[in-house]
Amino acid sequence: MKKNLFLITSLLAILALAACNSEEPVEDTENKDPEPTEEITPEENEAEVEEQDEASDAEESEGSNSNDVVAEAMEEFPDAVRLGEEIEYESEDSASQDHINQKINHFYFADEIDGVEPSNDFFLVVNITIDNLIDDYFYGVNFLSSVARDDKRTTYQRETGELEEELTDEGDGVSTGNIIYDVKEAKYYRISMHGDKEFILFPDEAEEAPEE
Repeated sequence: MKKNLFLITSLLAILALAACNSEEPVEDTENKDPEPTEEITPEENEAEVEEQDEASDAEESEGSNSNDVVAEAMEEFPDAVRLGEEIEYESEDSASQDHINQKINHFYFADEIDGVEPSNDFFLVVNITIDNLIDDYFYGVNFLSSVARDDKRTTYQRETGELEEELTDEGDGVSTGNIIYDVKEAKYYRISMHGDKEFILFPDEAEEAPEE
């Protein structure tokens, strides 16, 4: 009898222990505090708005300044020719009989060319086209008496020697190539190639310098 009672008691204890182990704890979410959220103060919001306004004003000011420079330059030099336009030149000397169109296709600024650094702020590299309107003869770089002038009327001669580039014969009397000037930073540059008329270039019209 005692043996049976002992077996029954042991069985009940085992069942009770198994029931306790099978119960999963329930997470108490009711008493958990909510995670704090960062609140933006009126002062922080006002500061952010002011920063956005200042950035917008800076962009507008930069555009306005650029437009003002162009307007002032074109008022001072009304006959100057803009980027992409042509200058026609015809010699009055009957011996030479030169009749050409000149055009600046694009330009860029470079801090260094083939390991050579400028004496001034940077190199101004101007890509040009000369179109012979008489025959198929193409003009080389030595035909050009080209100079650059900045807004302070400082004059820069085209680079010769190791930085001089020959013009390429494109056929039918057309030649293209680069002219290089060692210049200071300026609001604009006036470029004369051959003859009295000038091109005028503004820095914001420049292309990115190609990677060497």
